[in-house]
Amino acid sequence: MKFIKYFMGCLLLAISTLAAAGGLVVISSTLDSFGQGAIVEASKSIKLGANQSLKLLSSSGKVIDLIGPYNGTIDSSGEKGDSGLLNSLARVVTSADSQDLTLGIFRNISSAKKQVRGDIWGVEVGKTGHYCVPSESPIILWWPDAVEGIAVTITDTSNSASFEVQWTGRSKEILWPEHATFLEGNLYTAQNELSDVSREFTVSRIPVALGDEVEQIVWMSEHNCAVQAIRLLGELIHR
Repeated sequence: MKFIKYFMGCLLLAISTLAAAGGLVVISSTLDSFGQGAIVEASKSIKLGANQSLKLLSSSGKVIDLIGPYNGTIDSSGEKGDSGLLNSLARVVTSADSQDLTLGIFRNISSAKKQVRGDIWGVEVGKTGHYCVPSESPIILWWPDAVEGIAVTITDTSNSASFEVQWTGRSKEILWPEHATFLEGNLYTAQNELSDVSREFTVSRIPVALGDEVEQIVWMSEHNCAVQAIRLLGELIHR
């Protein structure tokens, strides 16, 4: 009897894992039965009436938009299954403000052609916090309310080494100078010459192995970079 109970428990766990692995996360829905962050099995039959919609996201970053009238299963062929990643992604989606997932965010970017965007990956010099940046990308200092001609001083509190950058033109982003050493995990301060208040920040590099954006989103959310994670999620959804 104990063996049968153990076997049934393992079977139910396996079925649950497979269901999650083949599922998708609800981003937005006009139906009360599909809440934001819920996991929907890919094999589930979906019925939408006229003017009803359902937006879903897979663990590989594929966005699926279903618009009614619709009646059928979800086409997620070729999608990889990762129950752990999917569950973690669902938690990030659940924690997000619904407007972050239904509207474009930070679209007024100083240089939209740049591969590394300051609004997502930049260290915001006017706010205290922890920031996550890609392992092989330059550090971007981001100031969304930049004042032309104003200097910002960055100081490494571990050794008092500092450097100054000056905002020119209409740019909101400045690269960390090549001559200035950057040490991951060190506590830095940023202070602009218009204020007597300095802001503290630390930076972590995202592991190079996490090339998948969904993996990066989950990693950031678990390493004190929840705001950046949701911004990247919003970019992924609206791309």
